[in-house]
Amino acid sequence: MPMLADSPDTQLLNQLRMGNNQGFDMLYRQCYPSIERFVVQNSGNQDEAKDLFQETLLILLTNLEAPDFLLTSSLKTYVFSISKNLWLKQLKKSARWTSLEDADETCSVVAPTELETPPSAYERVLAILAQLTIRCQALLAAIFFGRKKIANIVEDDGYASVHSAQNQKYKCLQQARKASKK
Repeated sequence: MPMLADSPDTQLLNQLRMGNNQGFDMLYRQCYPSIERFVVQNSGNQDEAKDLFQETLLILLTNLEAPDFLLTSSLKTYVFSISKNLWLKQLKKSARWTSLEDADETCSVVAPTELETPPSAYERVLAILAQLTIRCQALLAAIFFGRKKIANIVEDDGYASVHSAQNQKYKCLQQARKASKK
């Protein structure tokens, strides 16, 4: 549902488009506390929350410049969802994430989430490798840890051709993907 032209969110969006500092101050007061709370409750700290909010503002301003931009929710919900998606993406990227329960997508109330201490990326890789066949363990370790080229692996490990070694690598990666989903 599009917003009305005279709604407070529309007025705030217009202030933001014009670069009015009062608009940024109001947006900060309305949204930052709940974003900070969400980040801190989900393996972050205040500095990370500040950085995340700045990144969110950049995305919001970029989106506001698009001629076809249409806000179909409250501005608070929109800003919070940008921040939430950025934070979850950052957690996945930094391997600090195992699973997060869906947070309330309003700026005023955020449902607390409890996280288990996630295993390190190295521990997860070792656990996945342990589930693979010996041949796959050796092949993937040589490629990814030993940084050996396929041609060298063909010579050293007795594969018939580069093509067969590449096929085996593909099959081993498929095994690893299945093991990681268990």
